[in-house]
Parts: sequence; structure tokens; C-alpha cells
Amino acid sequence: MQTFIGAKLLSSKVAQPTAKPFEIYDSRLAGFTLRVQPTGVRSYYARFGRNRRYALGKVGALLPDEARERCQKVLGNVAHGRHPLHGFNGEGLTLGQFIDETYVPWVKANRPRTASNTLDKLKRHFGTWFAEPLSTITVERIESWKARRVNTGRVPTTVIRDIFTLSSVLRRAVRVGKLTDNPVRWVDKPRIDRRPKIRFLDQKRSLGYEQRSMHAMPKCVRLATRATSGDESVKENCFLPGPTLGTT
Repeated sequence: MQTFIGAKLLSSKVAQPTAKPFEIYDSRLAGFTLRVQPTGVRSYYARFGRNRRYALGKVGALLPDEARERCQKVLGNVAHGRHPLHGFNGEGLTLGQFIDETYVPWVKANRPRTASNTLDKLKRHFGTWFAEPLSTITVERIESWKARRVNTGRVPTTVIRDIFTLSSVLRRAVRVGKLTDNPVRWVDKPRIDRRPKIRFLDQKRSLGYEQRSMHAMPKCVRLATRATSGDESVKENCFLPGPTLGTT
């Protein structure tokens, strides 16, 4: 449906929830969209490119004219090759809001076995970012976080797993139109040393190895070895080769 998105539309029956979600496209500003969910949540979006959209805010939090103005800024940024939220001074959907409203329901439904652990890791490692807009999570910021973790002695494989946990959230944000790109894609992964490790036996283990080797010898050879090492108790029980005939 295409019509002018304003206060009159919001109060009409046309923009009320139905059994299925639907969208209303603004007739004056191409890309300005109102999406109505069956739950009653109504949100403004800026649509651009091929099936790309960006959340502007919810009905009630923004007036239609305010949402339209935001949409114009977003579309202008996209047209000039800038990030959609460039120049918004920190405004926009925060990481914490997206996790609570979108990611938590999705991960619990699609990854029930690991959902609890994933959410715990997000809060533990990136909880200080929850109050900030998704647009502030840049490649440079993730690189800085990675460097601090590695420099404090964290194993590179652990750091990579933690980054991939964040990536799952940002990837979901791209899928639902909250972000245009996942910055984790451009982060250099920590180098992992895959060279084989050389382990040395300590003295005790080495002695045990020698004892096991002795037991693997024939009995006579073992006795001969002990006799030549000074063990008098076995000399009489073991034939030791003497000088051969004809020798002096």
C-alpha cells in the first residue's frame, strides 16, 4: 500500500495490526516506510538499495514528520556513500536494544542449546557497548578490543571465539536491515601458532622409560647389564664372557 504517512494515517484502521505483518510506503518520500507487526508494534524504516532498510524508530517515540526527516538524512548518507547514521550524533538503535528486542528471541528459538552461553558472553565481554548505537561498532573499535585482549595474555583462539559471538549479533542486524554491513568481516583475525610443540620428558619420566626398556630385554641380557654395572648379587648367576682362547 502507498499513501502519505502522517498522523491521520496512524489513527486510521488502515494502519492497525492484522494477523500478518505489512508495510505502508510513503507517497511523497520514496523509501520512507511504516511497518506494522501483529503484536501492535509500528516502526518507521528507511528503505534503500536492494531489500535494504534501516530502523528509524517506533511510532509513539517519533512523530511522522520527525521520522520522515531522519529518513531523508539516511537516504542522503547512503547516496553519498556514507554510513546511514552518519551525522546523527549518537542517535539510533543501540546494541543493547537490538539484542533485547530482536536477537534474544531469535537466538533462543534457533540456537536453544547455546543461547544462554552466547548471551552471557555478550554481556560479559561487550556489556559496556550496550548503551551505544550499532553504528558506533566499527572495524577500528573491534580491532582495538582484540589487541587489548591479546596483549593481556588471552589465547588467540579464545579471542576469535568471542569476536565471532559479537559477529553473530551484527550479522543478524544486517539480515533484518538494522545495519548495512558487518564490521567483523574486515577485522584481522589473531594469528594462531600451529607449529607442533616439542615436549621433553623430565628426569623421573625418563627413568621410568629406561626401566620399562630393561624389562623388555631378555633375562640374561638384563642380568648381564646389571652385573657390568657393579651389581655383585647377579654376577654368579650370569655367565659373563671372558677372554677367548689364544689371547693373552
